[in-house]
Amino acid sequence: WYNDAKLKSKYNSLINTIALIGAIISRYYLVKLSMDLKWFAIPYVCNYGISFLLKRYFYIKEEKTKSIKSFIFEKKDHTLKVIS
Repeated sequence: WYNDAKLKSKYNSLINTIALIGAIISRYYLVKLSMDLKWFAIPYVCNYGISFLLKRYFYIKEEKTKSIKSFIFEKKDHTLKVIS
């Protein structure tokens, strides 16, 4: 939801599509190999795991960059207001 709040929902869509493709590929191979029913939990874990890890990676990458840049390079405007 972080990307949606920052008006970067295209990143969410792209990440969810990548995770879905990973889950579909794993389902395909599970069917092709005639695996037992309990193995079909893997695509769900794969889908949510890939989505979580990619979103977390990009969040940390963006926040770390912004916080260092803003701390060093942004102009700090400290002014005192005179109350009359």
